[in-house]
Amino acid sequence: MTIQEAEAVGHCDGAGEITAAHCPCRLAGHSAHEVPELDGLTARERQVLLLLGDGLPNGPLARRLGIAERTVKAHIAHIIGKLGLHTRLEAVVIAVIHHDVLCPAGAR
Repeated sequence: MTIQEAEAVGHCDGAGEITAAHCPCRLAGHSAHEVPELDGLTARERQVLLLLGDGLPNGPLARRLGIAERTVKAHIAHIIGKLGLHTRLEAVVIAVIHHDVLCPAGAR
């Protein structure tokens, strides 16, 4: 998107900069400053989400948690549904961005 296009649709801050909160590359309906409802996740779902953020595939993630791979898939489906997401990738992005909120230690 060019600055002119951004100005035309109100995605520009007036100084010629596209504002992050209104960037057309963001997920539709999600603000850059919006924190998803992570409190609605169970402790296990939070663990799964954190490990997704580390890039673990389902098999290694299941082994790390000592659960079946189909259980991991169910947790991921619940996470995606509860957070109003559409894909696993969106969940990974949430895990990376909000790691400090999800992590029991509170920091990396």
